[in-house]
Amino acid sequence: MTDTLSLQGEMNIDDSTIVAIATPLGKAGIGIIRLSGKDAVDICRHFLNLPDLVADRYVYLRQFRDFFSKRVLDKVCFIYFKSPKSYTGEDVVEIQSHSSSFILNRILENCVSKGAKLAGPGEFTKRAFIHGKVSLSQAESVVDLLDAQSEQSHQVAISHCNGFLSQFIDEIRYPIQNCLEQIEGSIDFPEEVPALDRNQLKGMLEPLKIKLERVIQIQDYGSMVMDGVNCLFIGKPNVGKSSLFNQLLKQNRSIVTEIPGTTRDFVDASFLYKGLHFKCIDSAGVRFTENLIEKAGIDKGIQLIDKSDCVCFVIDQSQELNDEDFLVFDLLKKHSTVMLVKNKSDKDV
Repeated sequence: MTDTLSLQGEMNIDDSTIVAIATPLGKAGIGIIRLSGKDAVDICRHFLNLPDLVADRYVYLRQFRDFFSKRVLDKVCFIYFKSPKSYTGEDVVEIQSHSSSFILNRILENCVSKGAKLAGPGEFTKRAFIHGKVSLSQAESVVDLLDAQSEQSHQVAISHCNGFLSQFIDEIRYPIQNCLEQIEGSIDFPEEVPALDRNQLKGMLEPLKIKLERVIQIQDYGSMVMDGVNCLFIGKPNVGKSSLFNQLLKQNRSIVTEIPGTTRDFVDASFLYKGLHFKCIDSAGVRFTENLIEKAGIDKGIQLIDKSDCVCFVIDQSQELNDEDFLVFDLLKKHSTVMLVKNKSDKDV
């Protein structure tokens, strides 16, 4: 297994100073521009009246004077984070201005004109990894934290960012490395390193096997927590799929009529339930039809079966099952997670 140190050693460390807008563009009270690198403070001296010795983690309120027009662009807060006690492990500067796209982009242009390089996607976190501030799993988890759409996915991402995944990997890796070292040592130096007997090796590896089997068992759940649960509603026409779909969303997202085949294409929408993010899909009613438009919609719904984490097979319990119900049943035979939903319970059977 490739460890963090070897990965760091293989990367070429770029010593240029990078700059980027660290907050989303849009109307807000504060926008932040971040610089990282050995020249971060010196670049800012061209636009800000800073003392010769800039204090670490101290907020300076200064006027930002545009280098091109020589006019004051904004009143900003300047904060310096001295290496190595910063996010990237390098000298880091944050300029906090009003969040106007013109102001933020103008400050960015000023910094680039004085030697800063526009940061690539994830480059600040990449530098944090290279300088040993975060592990590889922590660096990867930053994206998960930004993309978290539910309480559960947030909790998973924040635990990974805090190093729990790295700790778990180390708990697995180091005992295995010790076993390999002893096995290799007993082969290369049989007179000095005693060989591991089968029972001893089994006793060392059995707890690790249990941990890894547990991870394999819950990996699908972990994926659903992070990415959300894709839930498909499928059934023959007019069994109430769209009504059920609207009820779950608490809004009239799908058109509901008494006319079979109203839904010609799939409709999707999302909602949160008990900390999980659900993406529900209302598909066209499956039936035998010669209508090319309706048939195209049915085919789209069928193609979504294999892509769904769970499928809700909706039937009208007030009627006997017919050939169209069994057509849907045949399509779902191989899916691992199918829930039978008996709809229209308010009607007499």
